[in-house]
Amino acid sequence: VDHSVNCLYEDREGNLWIGMEKGLIRYRNGVFERIGFDHTAVMAVIEDADGRLWIGTIGEGLVSYKDGEFTHYDRDPAMPSHSVRCLFIDSAGRLWAGFKGGMGVVFREKGSFHYYDGDGSIDRDTFAICELPKGTLWFANNHGVYRLKDKVLTRFTKASGLVSIQVGDILPARSGGLWVVDGAL
Repeated sequence: VDHSVNCLYEDREGNLWIGMEKGLIRYRNGVFERIGFDHTAVMAVIEDADGRLWIGTIGEGLVSYKDGEFTHYDRDPAMPSHSVRCLFIDSAGRLWAGFKGGMGVVFREKGSFHYYDGDGSIDRDTFAICELPKGTLWFANNHGVYRLKDKVLTRFTKASGLVSIQVGDILPARSGGLWVVDGAL
């Protein structure tokens, strides 16, 4: 059994969801419980406003979990890949998914999925998505950092001050800035 942990997520009820290299585990009331994906890597978990858990997997794509039922979205035409690397819910309540082996990102709005690649600009795996300030989205991939603001996509690279264009993660800083993992310390 592979016990490698890929992600952690605490839901609104205080349950800890553990995405493993082979499986999804829920830790609730002091008990670990395997929920599914016994042979699938779970890379990201997030909960929406309706209490639906969204699960990003390598191989099975995007899956939701609500009331003990799984729903698979890997066959939705908006999905560029069956391998989801990251998930994010923005301030408007839209779910965003970044992919491995697929260009662009996908967002869910009003029950439908929509593909976005900035007219081909987001052309690599997306490792992380965040929002700062409200309404401005940031995407990290192995080709730099992208900012989507007022429907305009801007790419940031070494010429913009990054140490490397191999960006593994981005997080909003409490001070209002952006933390970027783009190489070594």
